[in-house]
Amino acid sequence: QVTEVITAENTFLIGAHQTNIRTLGKEKLKSYLFALDAAAVGSDASVMEKTGKNVKRKIEGNLTDRALLEAVLTTSASVENVRKRWKRIDALPIDSLRKYSATLHVREKEKNLCIIKGAPEKILALCTRQMKEDASERLDASAYEKLTKKFSGIGRQGLRVIALAYADTETTDVQKAVTEKNFTFVAFFALKDPLRREVRNSIQECHRAGIR
Repeated sequence: QVTEVITAENTFLIGAHQTNIRTLGKEKLKSYLFALDAAAVGSDASVMEKTGKNVKRKIEGNLTDRALLEAVLTTSASVENVRKRWKRIDALPIDSLRKYSATLHVREKEKNLCIIKGAPEKILALCTRQMKEDASERLDASAYEKLTKKFSGIGRQGLRVIALAYADTETTDVQKAVTEKNFTFVAFFALKDPLRREVRNSIQECHRAGIR
C-alpha cells in the first residue's frame, strides 16, 4: 500500500488521510500528477473489472505494481487513457542486481518517454535533473543530498521506498535509453507492505504470552 508520494518540493498523503488536491493550485501538482501517470504506465499490474449486480475491481500483478496502480486509482485517474496516450513499446524487467525496471513509451508529437522505477539509490544514480513545479533543474550535489535524506528518513519509518524518474529520448530501445543516464527525478513512493503470515502469527503469539 502506498502511503505517500514525495516529490522534490511536496508530500502528498494517500489513503485514509489522503491530501485533498482540490485545495491546491495546479502549480503545486505538476510533479505529483506526472508521477501518477508515470506509475500507471510503468506498472505491469492490470485492472480487472467484474460486472454483475455489483461491479468489483481487482488489481492483478506483483506487490509493488499493484500498490502503485492502487495509488493511481485513488485519484480517479483513468489508467486506460494514460496507457493509450503513452503506448508502451519496450520494457526492461527488474532483477536483483539492477534493482530497477524500465519501460519505453511513444507519445504523439513528442519524443519517446522512458520511465524507470526501483531502489532510490539506483534511480538517483541515473538522474541528472529533478522535476520542480515550475521547471526541472540540475540535480547537483546539494539537491542529491536532500533527496537522499528524504528517502533515508522514509526508510527509518519502516516503509519501503520506490523512486521514479523519466527521460525524453529519440531511441526505441529501452536498454539504450537507460544507458544514456539522462533522467529526471520525479518522486518517491512510500509503501507499507503487509506483514507476512509467519510474522503476523509470531506477533499474535507474543501478545498472547503477554509480550508487548
